[in-house]
Amino acid sequence: MAPSITVTLPGSGTAGTAIILRGRVSHAPSNSTMDLVSRVPGGRWTVPAGGGILHGRFKIIWRPSTAGFRTIRVTLVHHARTLASTRPVSILIGAAPVYCAPPKPPGSLPPGDGYIVGGVYDIGGPAPGITVCQGQVKTVVVTNATGATVATQSVPAGQSFTFVLPAGDYGLSAGFCRGTATVRSGAETRADVDCDVP
Repeated sequence: MAPSITVTLPGSGTAGTAIILRGRVSHAPSNSTMDLVSRVPGGRWTVPAGGGILHGRFKIIWRPSTAGFRTIRVTLVHHARTLASTRPVSILIGAAPVYCAPPKPPGSLPPGDGYIVGGVYDIGGPAPGITVCQGQVKTVVVTNATGATVATQSVPAGQSFTFVLPAGDYGLSAGFCRGTATVRSGAETRADVDCDVP
């Protein structure tokens, strides 16, 4: 019988982030391999990733390096000959995340305090979405469980914030952007403030 491939191809992805394809292949000759084949509009087919076959199953890990549209398919290859192929599908690779500069942890902590580090990010938008550190100065406000303001900080564009606070639950805001954090004594808590992009 002719070989066949069963795999679900993604509809989108993000540059620099792993896309993992898992599937099954039937009637594959020994020593066959699986290739992910890709091309940009108007370009040539290339093989950016591949993998082996074990008990009729395969896994391909692909990390697209640039954003844009791609046409992709998965092929079964034996001695440089393509024995089977999935139908090509078009996917959109989104821009790589743009992270804020690393935060500066405090040198020491008062007894019972911990600290929050994070950044203000634009997130969301049309699939596959974006994650981008804010490009303008933002004032981050921290409130406690009763809603009282306990700290504020002016965060420069592209930078992160650090708040030293007693252990407890907190809300974070910067205009319409929101986040939450639970501070533990003597520990770091990572908590970003997210600005939802329609």
